[in-house]
Amino acid sequence: MHGHIIRNDLLEVLGQSHRYALTVIMAPAGSGKTSLLGQWRDHSDERSFVMLRISARDRDPMFFLKHFLESVRKAVHLVDVSTFDLFADQSQASHVIADTLLAALEGLEGRLCIVLDDFQHIDSPLIHDIMAMVLERLPDNLNIVISTRRAPDFSLSQLRLENRLLTIDGNDLRLERQQINQLSITLGGERIPEQQLERLYHLTEGWAAGVKLALISYARSGAAALDAFSGNQPEMVDYFCHVVLKGLCEPTRAFLIATAIFERFNSAVCDHVFQSTGSARFIELFLSQGTFVTEVEGRSGWCRYHGLLRDFLCNRIAVEMAPEATAKLHARAAGYFLQVGDLDMALSHAKQSGDDDYCMAVLEHACEDWAKWGKFDSILSALGHLKEDELLARITLAVPLLHALIFSRRFNEARYYLETVKASTHVSPMWKHSSLGVLELCLQLFEKETEFFSDLDATPLMASSCHKDIRAFSSVILAYYLLQQGDLASALRIARQAKVTLAQTGYIYLESYADLIMALCDRSMGRTREAVATLDASYLRLGSQASSPAWVNIATGMVVVHYEQNQLDKAKKLCQELLPHVDHACATEIVATVYISLARLLHLEGNHRQSSRLLDQLSRILLLGRYDRFQSQVALECMRQAVAPGLESVDLAAVDRVARAHGLPEMVEQDLWRNPSHYRESTERYGLTAAYWLMARGDFAKADQILAQIQAVLDNHGVHARSMVAACNRAQLRFLRGDHIEAVAMLQDSIKANGLRCFSRSLFDETPGLENLVQFAAANNALNTPALHRKFADLLAPELYPIPASPKQPYSVREITPKDVLTLKEREILHLLQQGLTNSAISEATGAALSTTKWHLKNIYQKPGVSNRTAAIVHARSHRL
Repeated sequence: MHGHIIRNDLLEVLGQSHRYALTVIMAPAGSGKTSLLGQWRDHSDERSFVMLRISARDRDPMFFLKHFLESVRKAVHLVDVSTFDLFADQSQASHVIADTLLAALEGLEGRLCIVLDDFQHIDSPLIHDIMAMVLERLPDNLNIVISTRRAPDFSLSQLRLENRLLTIDGNDLRLERQQINQLSITLGGERIPEQQLERLYHLTEGWAAGVKLALISYARSGAAALDAFSGNQPEMVDYFCHVVLKGLCEPTRAFLIATAIFERFNSAVCDHVFQSTGSARFIELFLSQGTFVTEVEGRSGWCRYHGLLRDFLCNRIAVEMAPEATAKLHARAAGYFLQVGDLDMALSHAKQSGDDDYCMAVLEHACEDWAKWGKFDSILSALGHLKEDELLARITLAVPLLHALIFSRRFNEARYYLETVKASTHVSPMWKHSSLGVLELCLQLFEKETEFFSDLDATPLMASSCHKDIRAFSSVILAYYLLQQGDLASALRIARQAKVTLAQTGYIYLESYADLIMALCDRSMGRTREAVATLDASYLRLGSQASSPAWVNIATGMVVVHYEQNQLDKAKKLCQELLPHVDHACATEIVATVYISLARLLHLEGNHRQSSRLLDQLSRILLLGRYDRFQSQVALECMRQAVAPGLESVDLAAVDRVARAHGLPEMVEQDLWRNPSHYRESTERYGLTAAYWLMARGDFAKADQILAQIQAVLDNHGVHARSMVAACNRAQLRFLRGDHIEAVAMLQDSIKANGLRCFSRSLFDETPGLENLVQFAAANNALNTPALHRKFADLLAPELYPIPASPKQPYSVREITPKDVLTLKEREILHLLQQGLTNSAISEATGAALSTTKWHLKNIYQKPGVSNRTAAIVHARSHRL
């Protein structure tokens, strides 16, 4: 069929219509309803299919009924129209006519489908009443299909409740991209290039008539015709004039045209802008009559016009309304949207109002609100088109711009505008003195991440003379700075004070940042319960704002808490929810935390390739600034993953690659950790990374020296959680060397100093093999671990070192037997030794290098004090090992 495509999907749906008393196909003109029915008729048995094309003459009830019955009689040859002369009497009650019609239809045998096309012409209440009564008692062998542009004037609710109604609407009739290409070829054109196809689909929304007109032009004039296609094409103007505007009364026509100023509208905004009270009635009429008006998905009561119709109507506004009248409508619309908090729409209408001062006032209001919610992308988008002098003339725009640039890590631009503001004559010297210093500190802090601020004078950050946005900003920045300097108590105090002020002034984003800082402080101090309480309260408060920048802050903190509590599935799920929202407009702290957390979680479950890819992506992101702190976190995770298999089977080449990539050899040579003047997170993370590397290479002494140095600094600053990581690594180092007594003692000392609550998942993951030491200590009554076993059951496998059912004696040095002294790997090798295997055979059986096997054998001889294989075997048998 020329100019059509077969709609197999819809034909299949219509093929099920016999299961329903009524099928309604309701869509605007030009949606392809009649074409679809024609295809269906051509694929159906003619004796089971009757189609009536309704016209204006069918508005007369008696004409319609005779037309209806005559069409049925011709199809099935059973109904004699002459027996229904009573239809000439229009005074008959509707139920009498309905009974008569049903009596005629009940005499039909076999299946019959009656199609009423263009039913929108029927506006007689009598006909609608009769149709409702007929459908209520329609025989099972009959079904009716109505094709219409607007909803019938009889209720469909009962049919829907009884599952006797099938509906096909404009969304179902839309042409998809593949079908548009297929139609283009049918009309003599070619396949459409991807970009132009996407534009055409977006413009027409798959509306068949619009697509077809565009494709006809494409076949005739080529790609340029698609680029120029719009609702103002002569063919579209003619179509909309005759199909949409023709026949409307003047008030309805005027309302239809005027509402084209809106991208979306409801009765409230229309009443406000048009200063009337009848908008709801017009909107209800448009929706019921299929006037290319659709409800906005997810926004109850809001509507929008089809894009092509809006193009056409906006052109009619320009022709029929004076510019000053249109400007007034836009100004009122801006005021309404500003009042309800839809800032994007308010700004859009303000720009079209023609009042530059008013537009700037709306822009100031929007930027202030966006800053409070952390919507930095919106600020940058709205201010990006302004000239420098326009920005500098209004400091209320320059401040949110600088905040947005700093938080979005666009530091070069932030530096440029900061210097420009300093040199500007529009800004008062007092403002420069009180506020620019704060902005300068904020920029450097985010750009350089505290590495140059060990002796920072924080007084300007608390200056009361600053701009109000800067005061709100600076209090959180001060808390963040103190957190990174290791002054956790002061950071916690300042963050708490800031939170109160920020909550009162409506700075939602910065309040969530204060909550995050408080949680990080509590976590670093080993107060996990307090961190959870802070984040839980914020998370619940922001539940309705999921995916907002403030929610992203708190959800990132929740990831850390879930992970530390060994709730890995929860942490991973939340990371995956966060990842699409972590972009250039997020603070680097958020970006790094989400990427590294997800990378670690993926690595723990064995997905090493995706984990590595995430770390590579983060490294590229961090190239935008001097992020030594976050680079140290990446280095630590990369090295942690490299040594995760265990020192016995570690890939030294891989470990060395990580070390060289992050400059560890140079750091070790310079002895970076000797006598540090103050706490730096990067120094601590690089220290732990270097210790891993040195242990893998067998330099336990140097590794222990570095761990001791960073532990001393952490203890001095009260960073208990991280101090325990360093201490447990030192204890584990001794455990690996066979010094089990000292290892357990160091573990006990660390717990005494930092508290058992500092045991977290990161402690185990960042102390490779710690589970063996903990289980060994518990088996010898040196550590009470029921709570640990409940939380870390997946790590503390009881079969390695079973915990006694009823502990008898406290742990002491002399009660340790050779069985306890040997590590799990050494016990495995001793078992193979007892079977008489050679060193080479043992290496092959265990998958270890020959040198590693010899190293284990040396420990097996030394620990019980024997000198050769035979003595070791005899000793083992005497102790029933």
